[in-house]
Amino acid sequence: MSACIQLDIGFIWVDRFCITQDDEASKLGQIQRMGDIYASAVVTIVAASGTDAWAGLPGVLTDRPRVQQKLVLEPVEFIEYFEAFRGVGRSEWKTRGWTYQEAVLSPALLYFADDGICFECQHDHDALKTEGPNHHPLRPMFHAAGKSEYARAVDEYSHRTLGYDSDMLSAFSGFLHQFYGEDHCGGLLRDAFDCAIDWRPGPSEVSSIK
Repeated sequence: MSACIQLDIGFIWVDRFCITQDDEASKLGQIQRMGDIYASAVVTIVAASGTDAWAGLPGVLTDRPRVQQKLVLEPVEFIEYFEAFRGVGRSEWKTRGWTYQEAVLSPALLYFADDGICFECQHDHDALKTEGPNHHPLRPMFHAAGKSEYARAVDEYSHRTLGYDSDMLSAFSGFLHQFYGEDHCGGLLRDAFDCAIDWRPGPSEVSSIK
């Protein structure tokens, strides 16, 4: 909330608090609308450090564990190289199933990591509060609702983890509704249903089939 105030953001939506937990019908409806919520957001703030919802945002109310060091030997300035995006790639947020929709549907992402702040959108990206090169490609975006995009999304989502197996479809439904409307059933595309059900685990996959 402190970050939103400093960024002059008037409205904030936090799924943990904004989704009704004691009304299943209301909860399901809100979960299905998460795609619209993320896609309509000005920016999605990502806590890219810590392992739970209480970790906070580094640099907002608490100091970062690391400070970028500089050494000046005129006329050359040496800077300790921080690669904030690398920290995002190793974060707990990057592995969770529920955060997949945030990553692919949000028009802009603002990451708060231990090594700095990263901004990423559909057109550009940058590492803020640090100095040094930035060689990360833009994140792949979904601009069309085709079968290949669906297959890619399923593959990426399947590599993430969920606390409860029962959330598998719910955590993906916002993406499906955003791009395919009602043209899906049980997570499978209606116009490719015969192909969608013809799947099998790869040789390196775990024996548990969900």
